[in-house]
Amino acid sequence: MFLHVTAVEYLGDYKLKLQFNNGAEGIVDLESELYGEVFEPLRDKHLFKEVFLTSRTIEWPNGADFAPEFLYESAELTVAPTQEQAQIRAEDMLWKATYAQNRERLVTLADVARGEVAGAVQPAFDERGEFKVE
Repeated sequence: MFLHVTAVEYLGDYKLKLQFNNGAEGIVDLESELYGEVFEPLRDKHLFKEVFLTSRTIEWPNGADFAPEFLYESAELTVAPTQEQAQIRAEDMLWKATYAQNRERLVTLADVARGEVAGAVQPAFDERGEFKVE
């Protein structure tokens, strides 16, 4: 299960109350994160107040957003997830770490078919259209 923000409420200044799909709730203060080309405009509190929920995180009208994992780690949690929810979160983090470590070794069938993978076995199909390896 991937971590998602499921609710957001503006509290004042640069603070937001967030709820996550793992059952956790917390308050995050983003004031120190509002720098750079994308986030600097959010120092305008009128724009900051326009935060809204997307399918998995929060976003602003200028396109700025934060990863739900970053928000979770930055939030001062007021309601902790249940043990089952924490286990799901731990498994999700392990999967992401494993994927990140092995990303360069992962290739798709399309990569092989295009000949973009040196030394890879080229896919082929038999007379019935069944996949076979030559």
